[in-house]
Order: sequence, then C-alpha cells, then structure tokens
Amino acid sequence: MFTVGRFIAGFGGAGISTGTITIISLCAPLEKLPSLIGSTMGFNLLGLVLGLLSGGAFTSYTIWRWCLYVNVPVGVLAVLAILPLRIPEQTTKQKPQTLLRNLHKQLDIILFILFAPAVLQILLALQFGGQTYPWNSPEVIGLLCGTAATTVVWGFWNRYRGDEAMMPRSMLRQKNVLYSGIYKALATSAAFGGIYYLPIYFQAVHVASVMMSAVYILPMIVSQLFASAFSVPAIQKIGFIIPIALVSTAFLSTGTRLYSLIQPDTSRAKWIGFQILGAFGFGAGLQLPVIAVQAAIKGEELSSGIAMQSQIPRYIPKANTTPILNAGATGFRTFIAPEDMPGVLKAYANSIDRVFYLASALATASGVFL
Repeated sequence: MFTVGRFIAGFGGAGISTGTITIISLCAPLEKLPSLIGSTMGFNLLGLVLGLLSGGAFTSYTIWRWCLYVNVPVGVLAVLAILPLRIPEQTTKQKPQTLLRNLHKQLDIILFILFAPAVLQILLALQFGGQTYPWNSPEVIGLLCGTAATTVVWGFWNRYRGDEAMMPRSMLRQKNVLYSGIYKALATSAAFGGIYYLPIYFQAVHVASVMMSAVYILPMIVSQLFASAFSVPAIQKIGFIIPIALVSTAFLSTGTRLYSLIQPDTSRAKWIGFQILGAFGFGAGLQLPVIAVQAAIKGEELSSGIAMQSQIPRYIPKANTTPILNAGATGFRTFIAPEDMPGVLKAYANSIDRVFYLASALATASGVFL
C-alpha cells in the first residue's frame, strides 16, 4: 500500500514543477522570466525549509505518519489557489473529447514501458551493489546490463517516434535544451547527495534527533535561497547565463568535495561553511537551465521542454557488521562498547563521504554542458 501511495503521489507531483514554470512562461514576457522564476525557486526552497523542520518535529514528537497527513490540507489549498487562474494559450488546444480519444498516442505508453524498467534496474543495481550483493555478482552485473540494453531500445524507439516521442526529436536537436537537461540532472544529483546524507551523518555521528538534523542543514537551504535570489539580477545585469553557470559549477563541485572531508571531530564552523559553499553553487544555477530552455524553444514545445560494510572491519576488526548496519543511524549506540564507538563513528563518516566523492564528480561534470 505504501508503494502504491508513493506511485500516486509521484504521478501527481511530477507535473507540479513543470506546470508552474509553464504557467509563468505563458503569462509573462521573456525579459521578466528570470525574476519570476527566481521568485518561484525561492518559494520552493522556503517550502523545503518548512518541510524539513515540520517533518523533523512530527517524527520526533508525534508519529511519522503526520508527515504524510499534512500534505492533504496543503494540497487542497494549492488546488484552490490555481482554480481561479485563467492562463493565456499560445497554441490552439484540442477539444477534451478529441484529447481523451488520442491520449494513448500522445502519452507514448511504449516509451514509458521501456524507460521505467531502465530507471528501476539502475536504481536496484546501485542499491544492491556493495551491500546486498558484491559489485561483481551476477545479480548486479545483470541489472547493469539490463539497464544498458533497455536504454538502447528506448533510444531507438524515441528516434522512431520523432516529434511524437516522450522527448521530441526537434527539442533534442537543440543544444540549449539537451545540454540544459543534462546540466540540471548532474547538478541536482550532486546537490541531493548532501541533502540526503548529511542528516544521516548528523544522526549517526553527532547523535542528533531527526528534528536537529534538519536544523543542522538549514545553512545549506538558506544559502540556496540567497544564491537563487542573487543569480537572477546578476543574469539580468550581465545579459549572459554562462558566467553565472561557471560560478555555480565551481562552488557546487568544491562544496560537495569538502563534504567528503567531514569526520567525527570536524568543527561545526567547518561543516556549516562547507554547506554554505556547496549550496550557494546549487542555488545560483538552479533556474539557469529553465531560463535557457525558455529562450530557445517555441511556446507549443514548452511543456515537454554506502561503503560501510567494508569500513567497519577496517576500524573495528572484531565487530559484527550486520547488527550495526541493521540498527540504522542511531540504534547501534545501544549495544556498541564505549571503546569501539570511535571506530564505528569513523566508519560511518568514511562510508558517507563516498557519496560526496560522487556528488563532486557529478557537479564537475555538469560544467561540461555549460
């Protein structure tokens, strides 16, 4: 049931960001888009701050289900807010009866059937590799090969469908669109490594509650918010996106690389500074791909537009890794001997930092597509 619920939520949530940007693009002239999109991203980050704090409070002081219950009234308010809107259309829309009759063709169900297993297989391979199975096991290798094969078939089908595909050929041929998509995918992957794994570090190493782990990453969120507000007027003043994108990539790659240096004895000033640096880079580049795409495509195309298993034996040779891993980020403290605790904490820190190596590499790679 939980899986079904997440599927439904993801199905609906997938269109929120795209729909918001599309509405703004249809209602505002091009010269005002950067400031309006920056404001939208600012409210998005503000919501992230409130979500982290409220989610941590619900989990710490009530039951975690309230993190889900609260979405219902918030969602209703969002729907009521957009119902009165009248959005100007840039193209002639089909009648509802005609649209529903041809919906299966426009959605390209076959492409989705090919795309979803490719994503599922790579996620399973990354989840199983080094934890449930060795990286050279037949299970992991099979998943990686399956990902490659399904992706190739998906690519051929996308090419066959042309402009009717999930990713229209006419859009992929435009470098601004293709490179903006790759840039945002790499930069977002790099940034979310810190967003997801720094709270685990704080809970495991600093014995922080869920609430306090959310508070500890507030420097990251505030820095993103500030950078997002800074980049918009900078773009308008300079008139070019590339200089801001270069600054964004430099800050993001440096900050995520510094995350990997965090250890149990790292001072608070350092990990706060690392967060500010990396998050400033992500925030500064957050809306750049959207602005670049909007300036490049036509109105009718707009809407389309852990290594811990090996770390513990290294620092505590006599330790049994299985109960430590199964206990989660805080439960291991109930049965680990005091003399072994420094080794476990160091193992946690050194296993999490592998994530930040990848995040730094992704952030650096995003600079290739500027």
